[in-house]
Formats: sequence, structure tokens, C-alpha cells
Amino acid sequence: MGRVLNAKSSARSLKTLCGVFMGILISSYHLENRARKLHDVAISDPLTGLYNRHFFNEIVEREIASADRKAETLSFIMIDLDNFKRINDNLGHLTGDKILVEAAKLIKDTVRRSDIVFRFGGDEFLVFLRDSNCDRISNMVLRLTEAVERWNVDHAAAFGCRLSFSIGCSTCEKKCDVHAAIKEADERMYQNKRQKENHAAAKL
Repeated sequence: MGRVLNAKSSARSLKTLCGVFMGILISSYHLENRARKLHDVAISDPLTGLYNRHFFNEIVEREIASADRKAETLSFIMIDLDNFKRINDNLGHLTGDKILVEAAKLIKDTVRRSDIVFRFGGDEFLVFLRDSNCDRISNMVLRLTEAVERWNVDHAAAFGCRLSFSIGCSTCEKKCDVHAAIKEADERMYQNKRQKENHAAAKL
């Protein structure tokens, strides 16, 4: 009789231990899942869903080290929405937000899967390209320009404005100076913007 009671008691103890262990596993899973969601929120732009500048700062050193090991070139494309202040002033900030979302989706759909798109500032986007070169960048800029033209044909009337991007690019190789590369892309983007403004002014 004592052996039967001991066996039942052991079974109950084992069942209790299993329950405690399962509870710990489930609790750990929920904590991990919550931490992952919090991290996703911290690295994402809430309006466009793109990665934010915080995430760029988080991964850039790791990406440089990886590129150095693989002897790959890193490239950057800086994209600025033209006349965005005018869109906000004339059509309102809600329309401005919708235009930002449209621009983000258009860029995201145009780049390669291996490229990373960030909302880098108010109306500025940064595309971070791994293992790229001048030809690939030129092709991507061309595809982006064509995508903008198609968007204008299909959606400009509904939104009450046209999309237009100013674009600048840069590349860097081993021991990449990211700040210098982004500054170069930014300067080229503003050169592109000034050229378009001067061209528009010359037509008047």
C-alpha cells in the first residue's frame, strides 16, 4: 500500500514539476515575444513602416565589418521629396502624410530585397545597398524615376499633386567612412535638386 501511495505521490510531484516547467517556458516565450515587438517598434518609423535612423545607427558598424570581410562595396542613395513643404501648406498635413507613405512604398517596391530603406529625416529617405556598384545604382535610379512617372500618371490627379524625387548617390569600399559617404550622397542630392530648380526657373 505504501509503495502505491509513494508512486502516486511521485506522479503528482512530477506532474507539478512539469506544470511549473511549462509555465516558465510559456512565460519566457511571452517575454521574448514582447521584447521582440518592442524592438520592432523602436527601429521602425510609425508612419511609413520603414526602418528609422536609430536602426541605421544600430546596424551600420556590423554591415561595414561584414562588407570588409567579404570585400564588398557599400553604397548609399539619398532621396528627398521635392516641394514637400508646398504639399503640406497647400493640401494639408494629412495629405502630406499620405504622400510620404506613397513615396516610401514606391521606393521599397523598387529596390532589391537585400537593400535596406530608411526614413532618414522628415521627407528624406536613405537606401543602403550591399555589394553594389555604379552600374547597379544607375539602374536603380532609372527604375525609381520610371516608377515615379507611372505613379504620377496613375495617382497624381487623385492626390492633387505630383511626386518628384531629388536623388544623390555614393559608394565606399574597405574601411568605409559612413558619415563621409552619406554626406557625399546628400550633397549630390542637393545638386540634383538645384539643377531641377534652375531648369524650372529658366522655363519661366
